[in-house]
Amino acid sequence: MTGGGGDAWLAGALATALYDRVAVEVGAPEGPGWTSLAHAGAGPAFLTELAGAMARASGDADPEAAVRSAFAWVTWVTAGGPTRLAHQAGRLVMIEPSRMWLHAGLVGGHPAIDRIAFAAPEVTVLAGDELAGGARVRVAGSREELYRLHAEQLARALGPVLEQAFTRVTGSRRSLWSVITGDTAGSCFHLATDADDPHSGRREAEAFIAAAAETPLAMRLRFVEFTHGGRAHVSMRTPACCLAYRTPHVGEDGPHPSSAGPWQHYCSTCPVVPEEETVRRAVWWLEHADGTS
Repeated sequence: MTGGGGDAWLAGALATALYDRVAVEVGAPEGPGWTSLAHAGAGPAFLTELAGAMARASGDADPEAAVRSAFAWVTWVTAGGPTRLAHQAGRLVMIEPSRMWLHAGLVGGHPAIDRIAFAAPEVTVLAGDELAGGARVRVAGSREELYRLHAEQLARALGPVLEQAFTRVTGSRRSLWSVITGDTAGSCFHLATDADDPHSGRREAEAFIAAAAETPLAMRLRFVEFTHGGRAHVSMRTPACCLAYRTPHVGEDGPHPSSAGPWQHYCSTCPVVPEEETVRRAVWWLEHADGTS
C-alpha cells in the first residue's frame, strides 16, 4: 500500500477508531498470545480461554455471560474500527481472517483483546482518494458499495466465531448477530448524528442496514424520538438484548449517574429497557455533554 502514509497511516487510523483502547499493528505479529481470526472461528480454544480469564478475573459465576463478553470483544475489534474508518474516511479495511490476528491481554486491567494485527492488509477506498492506485488498494463506486462490502466481509469473517459462541450460550443466533449489527449500524448512527439534523444518524444507520440486506446483519432498527431543550432528538435501540447486564465487570464500580433502578446494569439502547428510561438517560448525557457528573 502506498500513499497517504501507507500502512503506518492504517495502524494509527484504526487505533484511533478503536478509541486507542486497542493497539494496532500492521504485519505478521510475533511473540506469544496471538491467534488468527480464522483460528478463533475454527475451534473453541480462543473464546473459551478468553472467557475463562474474564470469569476468573471478576469472580463471576456466569460462564455464558463470559462467553458473550469474549465474543463481543472479538466483534468490536473486528467490526467497530473498520466501520468508523469507513464512515469517517471512506476507507474500508478488508478483513481476511487468516491475515487478521488477535492478542489476548489486559485492557483497563481486565482480560480482553489488547492488540490486533493485519498482515498485508487490503483497503477499499472511494474514487478520488489519494490511496487509489496504490498496492493492495481497491476502489468502490459509492459509500453504499463500501457498506455492502463491509457487511458481507463481516458475515464471512465473524460467522465462524459466532458459531463457536452459539454452541456455548442459550438464546438465538440472532441475539449474537445483533451484537455485530449494534457495532456497525450503531457506529454509523452516532457518527452521523448532527445537532442541526436529528434524523441524520437514523438515515445513516438505515443506509448501512439497506446495504447489508443480503447478510445476517440486516435487522429492523428501532428509534426513539424525544424533545429536550426545545430541540428534537433521536436515540437508536439495538435489535436484541446482548445480555451485557450479566457480563463480568459490568457495574463493578457501581451504577453510572445516568442509570437508576432495575435497569441500571442494562445498556441504554437495549430493547428490553422501557423507552422512557432510554430517553431519561439520553437527556442526562445531553445535560452533561461537558463531561461533568
